[in-house]
Amino acid sequence: MTIEERYELSCYQELTKLNDAKNIWLVRHNETGMIYIKKEMQWYNEEVYLRLKAANVPNIPKIYLCVRDDSTLTVIEEYIHGVSLDKLLEQQGILPEARVIEIAVAICNILEQLHAGLPPIVHRDIKPSNIMISNDGVVKLIDFNAAKEFDQSQIEDTRLIGTRKFAAPEQYGFGQSDPRTDLYALGVTMYYLLTKDYPDSGLYHGPLEPVIRKCIALDRSERYPDAAALRATLLKYTDPNMVQTTTENTKSVDNDSDSSGNIFTKHFYSYREKLPVGFRSGVIWKMLTAVWGYLFIFWLCRSMTTTASDGSGMTGYPLFVNRAGAFLMLIGIVYFLGNYCHVRDQLPFMQRSRALHWILTVVYLFIYCILMFSLVFFLGGE
Repeated sequence: MTIEERYELSCYQELTKLNDAKNIWLVRHNETGMIYIKKEMQWYNEEVYLRLKAANVPNIPKIYLCVRDDSTLTVIEEYIHGVSLDKLLEQQGILPEARVIEIAVAICNILEQLHAGLPPIVHRDIKPSNIMISNDGVVKLIDFNAAKEFDQSQIEDTRLIGTRKFAAPEQYGFGQSDPRTDLYALGVTMYYLLTKDYPDSGLYHGPLEPVIRKCIALDRSERYPDAAALRATLLKYTDPNMVQTTTENTKSVDNDSDSSGNIFTKHFYSYREKLPVGFRSGVIWKMLTAVWGYLFIFWLCRSMTTTASDGSGMTGYPLFVNRAGAFLMLIGIVYFLGNYCHVRDQLPFMQRSRALHWILTVVYLFIYCILMFSLVFFLGGE
């Protein structure tokens, strides 16, 4: 580190640490008062940051300073005022397909420029928390800590890096990351924005499913060849007629492309989201557990005995009403906790924060139980 570089770094006053694990600070320039992000990295690709600083790629954080001191790289970059997609999901719930397409197309525009370089820059960590919507509504791709330059002479990555569930197979030692690695992660991200879950959940069966499946193909040769090709496909889905036609064809595409090996769920593939809680994923052990759970609830309510206000045991219609009420109450609790058809997400204030979400879950369940008890009493269950 030169004297000039040391002086430049000293101009940035640390305000607060944003991430202890990654050594990321919010800083302010002493002279201008502008806010920036400061990162100190032990594992890094200095060439990537230098290229990003020189290239000035739109809609990624602008790099203002890169300083290397022994084994540490310090980067000063633009602070983006906005919200990350993972926070947006917590606040608003799953996104509509049209919005997901807009975001994916914007990311494709960024990736096209990154991948067009010689050599291409591969981000390697695309996920909702690394995509932001700025206060003026612009989609931004952030966090290039995992980025690398594609080296055609390499057989595999020198370091295994990425985020579980979003990382492509080649990031786990099955080859070298290339531009199609980012398309894999973008496909998983689209699925997550649509469901708040991952592709192996089998929850989404809308018009974008064939696109997502092509993005996340295990064999990279079966994915889209580049970001431009993916963008061109996504733009076709902005035509309402195209979306309607694709929706009608989704069932046949799903049946042809489903590789889960689960014959039961293949028969109900396009209806899986409407299946009872425990059956939507198509996972055998979950479905077997659900069967036993439903049978236990039925047995519990069927064998239930109740006492009337005079102390005698209930029989006939009042007993039936109590048993039916108990069954419906327990099933309702299961479906509510399982977020069947996103019922929890539709209730007031459930998208504000994760902590508030679960507090309100308990409150809403309590209200539901009170209503069910009142209904049973009203119908003559005493």
